[in-house]
Formats: sequence, structure tokens, C-alpha cells
Amino acid sequence: MKRTAFFLLWILGFACASSRAAEDPFGEGVRLLERGRAEKALSLLEKAVAACRKEGKEVPPQVLYDLGLAALRCGKAEKARTSFLEALAAAGRGKGRLRALSGWGLGSALWRLGEAAEKAGPAGLDKALEAVKAARDAWIRALLEDPSLDPLRRNIERAERKIRELEKRRKEREKRKKEQKKEQRKKEGRRKKEQEDRPRKEEQKKDRREGKKKQENRKNPKKKKEPEAGRKKKQQQKKNSSGKQGERKPKERQGARKKKPGGGKERRRLAMSPEQWKKLLDKLKEMEARKLEIEKALRAAPAEGGKGW
Repeated sequence: MKRTAFFLLWILGFACASSRAAEDPFGEGVRLLERGRAEKALSLLEKAVAACRKEGKEVPPQVLYDLGLAALRCGKAEKARTSFLEALAAAGRGKGRLRALSGWGLGSALWRLGEAAEKAGPAGLDKALEAVKAARDAWIRALLEDPSLDPLRRNIERAERKIRELEKRRKEREKRKKEQKKEQRKKEGRRKKEQEDRPRKEEQKKDRREGKKKQENRKNPKKKKEPEAGRKKKQQQKKNSSGKQGERKPKERQGARKKKPGGGKERRRLAMSPEQWKKLLDKLKEMEARKLEIEKALRAAPAEGGKGW
């Protein structure tokens, strides 16, 4: 019974909500937004705004503000930005709480867009900086319209810090780009110079090779190239001359051996045996002794004959 009663109450509540949504979609969307059901509220508010415009009626700025707030809570920053801009335009000029709140919402949507662009990397840095600057300006205008919105002061300070950070990163990026372009220009200049100098260097190498050849020819003139017939003739002449010289050399050597004194045969004739050497020595000793006897006899002769002459 309890389950059945609860189910009946739930169906009744749903039917009442559906009837309320059908009767007052704007009010039901706001109530759902206050309860934290942003997606359902966004769907109802979009349908209500579309139906109102289809009938040619003017959409109240409060509804456009609620639509932007629902889109912002659902994470649809671009949709929220468009809705807040329409709310500002519908609110008209002058100061007012609704314009200030719409400006606050516009700054928040732009801040979200800046964060998304920053996450895209260096390519989205410029977009992020533009979005953050636009958010700061929107918050400043909202604070001027309603100075009681104190939280906007913190938002403005945070935006200023973010702008300085993004500008610093952009300067570093530009510096890197300039350095890369400078390096690229240097490489292109070196490549172009090498291409221009290549013919001149090849010509210099050719001149050096020719100069070396000329020096070698001056030092060794015999190394000059000769015709094939001339080389063959020279080779044949060298062979013939070497053959003739080979025939003469033995005769010349034989004549030279004949002229040499004390040749092999004479040396063999002059050689003596040990017995012959002994006889020669004895003979020399005998001659020496005979010589001494004669000298002694000559010294003793004046004593026997008188005078020594």
C-alpha cells in the first residue's frame, strides 16, 4: 500500500510539474535551475524562448539572463555568452541590477572561453588573452553599474594577473619566433652562399690541379705524355741497346782481368812452399855471416901491412 501510494504521489507530482511547465515554462525553468537541475532548466528555457520568438513576442531580459545562467552551469560557455549579451541588449541602457548581473555572467562566460583557448596550446594564446581582457572589461562595467557586487573586485584582480601572465608568455613566444626566423634566415643565407660559391670553388680546384700538373711536368719533363707509336719505338730501342751492351760486357771484363797486375796465375806462380822458405832464410843467414867476416878482415888489415890506406 505504501509503495502504491508513493508511486501515485510521484505520478501526480510529475503531472503537476508537466502542467506547470506547460502553463509557465519560464517559471518552471527558473525553479529547476534553483534546485540544481541546470540541464532540464536549460532545455525548458530554450523551448520557451524559441516559442516566444516564433510568436513574434519580445523575450524578457530576466528570461535571457536565466537562460545564460543555465547554459553557464551546464558548461556551454558560448551559449551563455550569447544569452548574456542578449539580456544586456534587452535591458536597455542605464544602470540596473539586472544589467549588472548580466555583465557579471558575461564576464564569467568569457573567462571560461579564455581557459578553453589557453588549454589549446600556443596557438590559442592570443584568443585566451582577448577573452580574458573582455571578461575584465565586462566585470568592470558591471561593478560600475552596481558597486555592491563586491566579488567582482576579486574577479577583476584575478583577470589582471592572468592578463600579465598571458602577455609575458606571448612575448616569450614572439621572441622564440624571432630567433627561429633569424636562424632560418642564417641557414638560408649560408645555403645560398654555398650555391653561389660552388662554381668558383670548383674552378679554383681545377686551377690547382692544372698548376700541380704543370709543376710536375717542369720537374720531370720525361714524364710528358708521348704518342703510342713513339713509346713503342723507344721501348724497342732500349731493348736493342740493352742486348748489345750485354754482348760487349764479357769482352771488356776479360780485357780488364788481363791488365790487372798480380793476377790469379802470377799469384799462383809466386807462392812458395815452407821448405823453399827455409832454404831462403838459411841462405840469407849465411850471406849475413859472410858479410860480417869480410868487414872484420878489412878492419884488421892495417896492423899487418903498415898504413891503413
